[in-house]
Amino acid sequence: MGCDGGTIPRRDELVKLKKKAEKASKDSELDAKWRYCALSAERLRPPIVCCELGRLFNKEALLLALLDKSNLPDLAKHIRSLKDVRELSLTANPSHKEQRNADTCTDTAPYICPVTGLEMSGRYRFSYLRTCGCVVSERALKEAPSESCYKCGKPFAADDVVPINGTEDDVKTLREKMTEKRQMAKASKKKRKTAESDASTSSSSPETKEDSGPVAKKAKLEPKANPTKSSTRLPTGPSSSSNIRQFDLRVTAMGAAKAAGDHDDTSNPTCRDVFKSLFTSRQEEQAKDKTSKWITCDSYK
Repeated sequence: MGCDGGTIPRRDELVKLKKKAEKASKDSELDAKWRYCALSAERLRPPIVCCELGRLFNKEALLLALLDKSNLPDLAKHIRSLKDVRELSLTANPSHKEQRNADTCTDTAPYICPVTGLEMSGRYRFSYLRTCGCVVSERALKEAPSESCYKCGKPFAADDVVPINGTEDDVKTLREKMTEKRQMAKASKKKRKTAESDASTSSSSPETKEDSGPVAKKAKLEPKANPTKSSTRLPTGPSSSSNIRQFDLRVTAMGAAKAAGDHDDTSNPTCRDVFKSLFTSRQEEQAKDKTSKWITCDSYK
């Protein structure tokens, strides 16, 4: 065989096989999801936000990425603004040390569940609440079901629970809910804009009908003044008291003439004159009013 010393080569030494792709260990994969930002691959540090699909981001890194949306990766393209994420309220782990141990790959998790005390390292399922942003373990939600948050006391519903770094089925379900929610919000916004535009057009258009509104109906019910009866009204103005006194004297004279037996107004000149004076203008008074009452003095005389 040409080998020194009579050695016999094995098959694996003669035939070269294709090397298998290296797989990341489970601990390294969990460490990358739960301790590093999904966008910038930096260590997670407060403030930490979570999207509607359950991915963790540093708020600062996400804000810088949203300034130029053309460079957003596929895992963050569903985020339109900071309104689509929720800032998390995390419970710090008192036994966590910031410095990583050089001998081991993992150390204690920086955050824990406020109810059960489980570490938020990825070995246990965790969820956050949309209403308040508090993070609790799934074990706490199952063993101690409640309608209010365990940490801050704010009420929440079953739809407000979002799993963090869930499975593929969880992400698919969350994506469907997110799409449905955005479509409903878009439809309601469009409906509200249509209603506002209709209200503005109806308020700006002039009313052509005369009988519309309570003011027009009230004006219809009020009787119009008859110009033929305007002469029977009592005089008003500065000389109204004297005019009323003369009117009373004329009425008294007409009553005295009737009491004396003069019932025929057309034949009795006294009654006729009194009755006629009630409806005729006072020529004498008008003549007096036309005369000037002012006396001017010439200072040169």
